Amino acid sequence: MRKLYYKVIIDDFKNNGCSEEEKSSLIEVFKSIPKTMSISLARESNYDLKDFYNSKNRGIDKFTLISKRSTLEDSEYFTGQFKSGKKQLEVTAYLIED
Repeated sequence: MRKLYYKVIIDDFKNNGCSEEEKSSLIEVFKSIPKTMSISLARESNYDLKDFYNSKNRGIDKFTLISKRSTLEDSEYFTGQFKSGKKQLEVTAYLIED
């Protein structure tokens, strides 16, 4: 099965200064990243969230995202680091078959 159809599981996150609404919106944005990266050769990608649909209405258009894919014991893990000024959210996720 193509990994595009796998389910994203958020394993952990560290919040530093983000509101609950921002955290929730940023995690929702991040859930699409592992699927996209898993079907490409990319090991790292950078995003400016102002380019994402509806980010301004959700209050996250000032954030940037650096996402990385790494392998640990034959499993792929995805990390995302969102930043906006002093606000920061780090997210770790993996994919499972749905």
